[in-house]
Amino acid sequence: SEGEEIGLVGELLVLSHLVSTRGDEAFPSWRGFAAEEHDFDLGPEDLEVKTTTSERRRHWISSITQLQPTPNRPLWLLSIQLTGAAPGDDDFGLGTLVESLRRSAVSPAARILLENQLGLLGSDETLASIYTRRFRLRTPPKAFEVSKAFPAITPTTLESAGLRVAAFPRVTYQVDLTGVLIGGKPPAAISGLCEGTGVDV
Repeated sequence: SEGEEIGLVGELLVLSHLVSTRGDEAFPSWRGFAAEEHDFDLGPEDLEVKTTTSERRRHWISSITQLQPTPNRPLWLLSIQLTGAAPGDDDFGLGTLVESLRRSAVSPAARILLENQLGLLGSDETLASIYTRRFRLRTPPKAFEVSKAFPAITPTTLESAGLRVAAFPRVTYQVDLTGVLIGGKPPAAISGLCEGTGVDV
């Protein structure tokens, strides 16, 4: 779907950045392809990537556990805003990102891992011809620490409100991070990709 395409573009942008700084070691850090609880394992922290084409930083959260931090592991949300683009030097699309990652995988093990990851998403050689939309960044990505002050619905927040978690078997909601000021210095692994948290204009 369009939403899945945009979400995957955001994840692959992050993976491309990690590969540019970590090389083949970056590929095992990507977990979003397998629908894991969080998209990236950055070592000491976890990262959830949310991507939108909206003019505001509005993102859909698919469950009450998606923004629940793993015990003793800080969780960050990276907000990416995209807009449509004509072909040019700074544009990208799903197909071009995949091909760039394939070229960047150096070792045989990394290439096999990437193909397995993409295979679980249904990716094949026709990807570039099917998904032809081009994007560019609308704004610099922004990182938010998912702390107690973060506007999230999680098992912890429900329990704190005296509500029974089992009474909410399915929860999907939208969070608007425009103008939100939460957290401090982003994780070192993504510091070159995003701005620190701050108030949007």
